[in-house]
Amino acid sequence: MPEKTQQFAQNIARSLIGEEAAHPAQPLIQMQGIRKSYYIGQPNELEILHGIDLTVYPGEFVAIVGESGSGKSTLMNIIGVLDKPTAGEYVLDGVNIHDADDNDLAAIRNRKIGFVFQTYNLIGRQSALKNVELPMLYAGVPAGERTRRAKEWLERVGMGERMKHQPNELSGGQKQRVAIVRALCMHPEILLFDEVTAALDPEMVREVLDVMLDLAKQGKTMIIVTHEMQFARAIANRVIFLDGGKIVEEAAPAEFFDRPKTERAQRFLRTFTFDAVK
Repeated sequence: MPEKTQQFAQNIARSLIGEEAAHPAQPLIQMQGIRKSYYIGQPNELEILHGIDLTVYPGEFVAIVGESGSGKSTLMNIIGVLDKPTAGEYVLDGVNIHDADDNDLAAIRNRKIGFVFQTYNLIGRQSALKNVELPMLYAGVPAGERTRRAKEWLERVGMGERMKHQPNELSGGQKQRVAIVRALCMHPEILLFDEVTAALDPEMVREVLDVMLDLAKQGKTMIIVTHEMQFARAIANRVIFLDGGKIVEEAAPAEFFDRPKTERAQRFLRTFTFDAVK
């Protein structure tokens, strides 16, 4: 891992959890030289990620931004252990992913990672409550505890009066809040959000962002891929700009959005306008 990148992440951790606690803190995510290729050995072999170095400490909120096709979702799938890198090293909460077998990976996805996608992935004929309980059922959480957790979190995101409704009776914003709660109820170490507002009408985007804002205030470790630049600017601790499968720029939000160092980041940011997030 480059010394500069590691030092930057450690400085962020100090600001989040205090100087004394930051020194012994171990990274939740350590990536070095991550590459991802498809169609390996074929004439159309394609490398999507070209040597990614990434460190994330407990309590960080990291926003990954960049144009479509820059490799953001590919990187998120590797972080979320839905895919493995072609090359490089990935250590998640002390576990070397390269050495983990399929059962280990399934356990990591179930216990350590909460992944929320652009599509809600809710079961159509089950209520919001039952959708939230389902992963806990597979994890062996007792029935009473499953229901208690699900109801508590649905209430906290404003879904208490809709928890018995099926997905086709919910708006897009409500479905996405159910999907977020489903991830939260597993008490994951890391929450991953991949363009969770991209499929929502503008008036519903705020519903979801409000939930994420509350989670950020609670100190949850989160990584978000987003085109909601004003949200990333206001809430993230660190912004990573990905372009062409490489990290082109990495900085605190004020530095990245107000004083981007690279011409490529400057051109990207000129396509957005910014308003305050309250």
